[in-house]
Amino acid sequence: MSRDLQLLGRAKRTHDGYLREVRKLACHYNTAPDQLSQQQVADYLLYLINDCQFAPGSLKVTYSALKMFYSITCPRDWDVLKKLRVPKQKTLPDVLTSEQVQQLIAATKRHHHAAFFWTLYTLGLRLQEGLNLQIGDIDSKRMTVHVHRGKGAKDRYLPLPESTLHVLRNYWKQHRNGEAALKYLAAYVNRVAISNNRIVAVDEQGVTFKYTPSRTRRSVKRHVTGNEFVRGFVQHTLPSRFQRLRYYGWASQNCELKVQWVQMLVWFYLGWCWLMKKQTPIEAPVKRDVRCKECGGQMQLVEVTDGAGRVIYQRPLASHALAYLDSG
Repeated sequence: MSRDLQLLGRAKRTHDGYLREVRKLACHYNTAPDQLSQQQVADYLLYLINDCQFAPGSLKVTYSALKMFYSITCPRDWDVLKKLRVPKQKTLPDVLTSEQVQQLIAATKRHHHAAFFWTLYTLGLRLQEGLNLQIGDIDSKRMTVHVHRGKGAKDRYLPLPESTLHVLRNYWKQHRNGEAALKYLAAYVNRVAISNNRIVAVDEQGVTFKYTPSRTRRSVKRHVTGNEFVRGFVQHTLPSRFQRLRYYGWASQNCELKVQWVQMLVWFYLGWCWLMKKQTPIEAPVKRDVRCKECGGQMQLVEVTDGAGRVIYQRPLASHALAYLDSG
């Protein structure tokens, strides 16, 4: 069926939709669609109409997909295919006023979202047409916009309003160069993502660099395109004032606190002390000799509190007392 759809020149969205509907029919009976009977197909369509309450638009896609499959891919001379009709509904669209549209666009928090929505609204573009719009499609001299491969794979020209041109020019002035992005990424070139000595070659075809897989522990070379290299590079960057967990706190290699102690402290804070009884004794961390700055005497841990001032650990004062253990 996929080959038949491609030979008929169907769009990718139509291709995927028809295959999905036929796949749903096969999954409903757990049987290949070419082995189903006419009665089973009719019962499935009645199930969609009566039980699932399919909308007319969804029924139209299902009808067209089944007609395509049982007329071209697996030809069947069935009466049920001739009876398929979708009831036509005449509904009025919800039309927003200019003030409502401006309020919706003004509520967007990102500049590129506002520019995108304003362009779709003023030009009357479909979503996919707006996503495929390029800089070369906008002609400011003739005040026209060239829409490529719209509905039915047809091109068309649209008039360009002055307000849309003004919004697009402001957006272009702010985002046409990558200086801000490069300035942000430059701090990570030699420190986090990849060092210069690992980059072997850079040309128009892409980037070649060295890396060491965790399994083999042997240095190998890899060649990727420029876009793929930048995508992987950006994944290693962090927003401003963020820190990696493995470099900070108890997850750091320099921290002597074990994961089991962190787990037990979390359980204690949440009141899940019964889980602590099932844990095996944990080796105590190495004690540090901490001296008082005033008298020079050795300091001891007496009490541990959280940020709200609540006591989460308190050492017994008597020297003969047993080690602290909450019974729950």
